[in-house]
Amino acid sequence: MPAKATAELQQHRAAQMSAALGAKAANPRDVETYNLLAGLSVHDLSAMRELIGMPSRVISAARSGDGQWIWVTFD
Repeated sequence: MPAKATAELQQHRAAQMSAALGAKAANPRDVETYNLLAGLSVHDLSAMRELIGMPSRVISAARSGDGQWIWVTFD
């Protein structure tokens, strides 16, 4: 991939993260968690709602230090 195209892609990605996360875009952990939630986790949550129904509330939520794992307890 040409260096110019790589640089343009990185700039575009940084602009998207800034638009989505604001000041939190400077934190790699927040960016990683955002990417996780915007990616395949959306399908996991959709499948959960179809299989067991819509939760009434979130009891707790946590994420790993690197932002790559998320734990949520629903009621």
